[in-house]
Amino acid sequence: MQDIKSISTTDRPRERLLTLGPGALSNMELLSILIGSGTRSAPLNEICGKLITVIDDQPAILAKMSIQELKQIKGIGKVKAIELTAALEFGKRAFFQNGTPLNLKTNKEAETFIRPYLEKQESIGYFLIMLNNRQELLATKEIGIVQNKPPSVKQLLTPALEAGATEFLVCRKTRMLPKIFEKKERAFILQLEAAAGMMTIKMRKLLIVDI
Repeated sequence: MQDIKSISTTDRPRERLLTLGPGALSNMELLSILIGSGTRSAPLNEICGKLITVIDDQPAILAKMSIQELKQIKGIGKVKAIELTAALEFGKRAFFQNGTPLNLKTNKEAETFIRPYLEKQESIGYFLIMLNNRQELLATKEIGIVQNKPPSVKQLLTPALEAGATEFLVCRKTRMLPKIFEKKERAFILQLEAAAGMMTIKMRKLLIVDI
């Protein structure tokens, strides 16, 4: 089994990162640090090379891949796929909170932001986008659906209140819900809008993204 320690000292990405800084490393070298080791049938370099080929050396494509898609790469099992997904999500959050607030003034901007989350969503549910009074992103939260029943109003309003939001959007995929759910959803959204209004929080929209 090949791991990162078996690479020659001068070529080891960890040593290069310590010496030269992360900006000097290629995407493949950064991936080799994140993945850490290969398997008997798939050496580390082979795993990273295959992944770089699949994403066309574009990290933004990797960030959109689901755990199931990552597991299709030989040598990447469930644990490594989860670790990669967590690292990418952490980096995404750091980017959005690095002193430049993400402004989502329009529904189009909100759709562009939430699309990667919905593309990776494997279970039926919604995503909540919470904004402050300047329409800057505060937080997101996935809200699941059980037995074709809408979530409770409390499930959506509680995280919005805890985040200090003054506005929020409820998002889902176009084809995510069965037809029988549509009538229940309409009634739920009306209840949610009314409850939010009583708490001086604006529900901007039920944003349905075509995926």
